[in-house]
Amino acid sequence: MGDRCVYPRREFLKRVAAGAAGIAAGVTAGCPAGSREEADGATRAAPTPVASAAPGGPGPKVVMATHSRATLEGEVQPEAVEKLVDAAVVALTGEKTAQAAWNKLFSSDESVGVKVNGLGGPFISTSRHLTAAVVSRLLQVGVKAERITIWDQNPEFLRNCGLIVDSKEWGTNIVPVNIEWTDAPVEAGKFRGRITTIVTKRVDCFVNLPIMKDHGLSGVTLALKQHYGTHENPWDHHDNNCDPYIADLNTIPSIRDKQRLILCDATRAVCQDGPGFNADYLWHPNMLMAALDPVAHDTIGTQVIEARRKEVGLPTLAEAGRPAKHIATAAQRGLGVDDPARITVERLNVG
Repeated sequence: MGDRCVYPRREFLKRVAAGAAGIAAGVTAGCPAGSREEADGATRAAPTPVASAAPGGPGPKVVMATHSRATLEGEVQPEAVEKLVDAAVVALTGEKTAQAAWNKLFSSDESVGVKVNGLGGPFISTSRHLTAAVVSRLLQVGVKAERITIWDQNPEFLRNCGLIVDSKEWGTNIVPVNIEWTDAPVEAGKFRGRITTIVTKRVDCFVNLPIMKDHGLSGVTLALKQHYGTHENPWDHHDNNCDPYIADLNTIPSIRDKQRLILCDATRAVCQDGPGFNADYLWHPNMLMAALDPVAHDTIGTQVIEARRKEVGLPTLAEAGRPAKHIATAAQRGLGVDDPARITVERLNVG
């Protein structure tokens, strides 16, 4: 099962990029609002002009979708989250409907993983409503519920995300990361550790649901660092601002090639004292970020965190002694693009 991914990540990205080329060209050229705005209900802000990442093709895209009522009095609102998910994935893929977008990303005969993040406690973890929306869309594609596996490091982290181990909620498998490890440690650059067989054997691909917050060592906790919840010994890989360990971990084929979609929960975010929770530095972007390229995603996500730090009078991450240098290392490892001038950023106002 784990060896039969429908198509490798590199080929998959080519296919989606080809489908999104038209919309990316429209973004850089400033195409007028039209039928797609009517289809997905989103209003597009002025797009960020960018250069192509390669001759004849668009650069990686990061969608930043916001909904003014994604949180009310600090509580995440499920209807708003569903609208954010649909609008972001439509924009990311270039399809006209959410159903077509999810059908483009996933196949009904796949086993699909969903990686959540509950390290920050119940106030700054992947929203249960985001997980529910993703599961709903996978079921609509035709993925069988029993072939959907949701995971994080341990039962407590899953509870922080509103999930209970072995509860079979939505008919899915909700499991801690230590359900089973690879027989021997995996080595990649300076990374060495056993990987959960959830990614090596159980799933064909997965959706990455990180959250937006800073980190006391690596600078940020976004898509790339999310996989410290996918291996056995994360604390052995925190030296030197977690660099190059985060990047090396992400080069492992079962992570690199099976990551199909990134949807970052930025309905709530923390710009200081992460990876835990400090209410003094909590803010509500009311946003969902979507991407296929984890390096591009984390590059733009870091900009959002840095902007908030400046707004509240905090030093930059580099000045604080914890630059997010693993992102540049990941780009050097061929995992994506970290040059903002080569990344298309599309901003949507969903409601």
